[in-house]
Amino acid sequence: MAPLPAARQLLALLLAAAGVAGAAGAAAAPPPLATRLPFPLPPTAERLLVLLEAWARANQTEAAVAALVLLALLNLAYGAWQNSRRFAAISDALFRPEGGAFMSRQFAGHGHARSPNPTLWWRESLNHAVLWASGRRNLDGCLVAVEIKPRQDLLYALGLVQLAAGLSGGAALEPREGDVLLPGSREGVLLDAFVAEGAMPWKGVLALGTRSCLRALAKKFPVDVGDLAQAHAIDPSASGGGGGGGLPYAWPSPDLAVQTDQPALFQALFASPKVAAILADPAQAQLVRRHLRAVYVTSSFQGRNARRVIAEVKLPAAASRARDVEPALELVMAMVDALPGFRQSAEALKRAEEARAAANAAHEARRARRDEQQSGGGGRAGRGKRNLEHEATQRRMIELRQKRLAEEREKARRDGKLEEWERQQRLKEQRKLAKKRSVRM
Repeated sequence: MAPLPAARQLLALLLAAAGVAGAAGAAAAPPPLATRLPFPLPPTAERLLVLLEAWARANQTEAAVAALVLLALLNLAYGAWQNSRRFAAISDALFRPEGGAFMSRQFAGHGHARSPNPTLWWRESLNHAVLWASGRRNLDGCLVAVEIKPRQDLLYALGLVQLAAGLSGGAALEPREGDVLLPGSREGVLLDAFVAEGAMPWKGVLALGTRSCLRALAKKFPVDVGDLAQAHAIDPSASGGGGGGGLPYAWPSPDLAVQTDQPALFQALFASPKVAAILADPAQAQLVRRHLRAVYVTSSFQGRNARRVIAEVKLPAAASRARDVEPALELVMAMVDALPGFRQSAEALKRAEEARAAANAAHEARRARRDEQQSGGGGRAGRGKRNLEHEATQRRMIELRQKRLAEEREKARRDGKLEEWERQQRLKEQRKLAKKRSVRM
C-alpha cells in the first residue's frame, strides 16, 4: 500500500526537483515546486519548500536518497497502520470472545487482538500474528497464525517483489522459515491443531486441497504426502448413498483433490454428519471451495509420533468479509470431531506402521544419495553418512523422551494427578511453540 496521495505527489515533485524524475536537463526551468502542489501551504511552509527545492537542485544525488528514505518511512508508518486495522478487523470477525465468533464457538479459551494476555496473542511482525487456543474436545491445543500482505515493505508496495517473481516464474514471496504448511502464501489463516492421544487411535495420513497445494505439500512433507498418500478417486458429479465414493452429497468441486494411504479414513471423515452438513449446503460448500487451500491430517508429523491436523484458508480481500472463511474453518473442526470414528484392526495398524517405516527408509536413502552427489567426492564425501548418523541419534533421543513421558504419565495416573500433569505438559508445549515461532533479530 503506497503512502497517502498528497504525500506521494509531494515526493514525486521532490524527485523531479532533484532531477531524478526527468526535470534535470530540461531546456527551461520548471515552475516553483510550491505552485505545483495539489494543496495550499502556509507562507512559512512555502518558504521552507523553496529552500528545500534550491537545495535539491544543487544536491541531486542527496535529494534523491533523502526522498527515497522519506518515502520508505512514510510507507512503513502507513502500511503498519493499515495492517493494524486489518488485524483488528480479522480478529473481531473470527476471534472475538463475544458475538458468536468462530473461535468462541470452538474453544473455551483463546487469544485475540485486544487480548490482555500476551501469551495468547502476539504479533511476530507487522504482517504476522499468532494466537493460542485450548479447551476443546479431541485437541490438546491449537496454534492459529494470521498472515497478511507486508504493506509496510516499500518494495512490496511498489510491486517490485511481484514483478521480479513474475519475471522469474516463481512465487510472489520467498517462504518463511517458520511456515508449517504452505510457505510463501499471503493473506491467510493457518490452523495447527494438536490432537489428543485418544482421539487418533490409528496410523495414517490424509491431504485435501487443490492440486497445486498438494504438490506443494508433497515437497514440504515428502514421506507423508509424497510417498505414502496416494490419489483417492472421487466422482464429483455423483451424490447419494452409492455415488461420490459413498458420500451422502455431491463433492463440492473437481478442483479439490484428496490423497491418503487409508481409503477408509476418507470415508470416515467426509461421511460424518458434521462434515456432510457443511458440504451438502450449497452456500457453505461454495465458500469452502473459494477459501480452503489445504488440510493435512497425520498421525506422525515429521516422522515423530505427533498427531496433527493442519489447515490453511485464504482471507478475502475485504476485511469486512473475513467471516466468509468460517465454513472452511468449521469444516476442519468437523474433521477433528470425526477423527475418533475411524478404527483400524491390529493387522491394518501393523501394515500402516510397516509402510511408514519403509517410506522413511527410502527417503533416508534418497537423501544419502543426494548428499553424496552434492559432495562431489572430495573431502566431504562422508557427509551423507554423517547426516544419517546424526538423524539416527536424533530419533533415539526422541524415542527416549517419549518413553520418559509415558512413564511420567503412568505415574501421574497411578497417583491420581493425571489431569494436573497433562495441564503442565500443555503449558510447556505452548511456551515452546511461542519461543520457536518468535522472530529472532
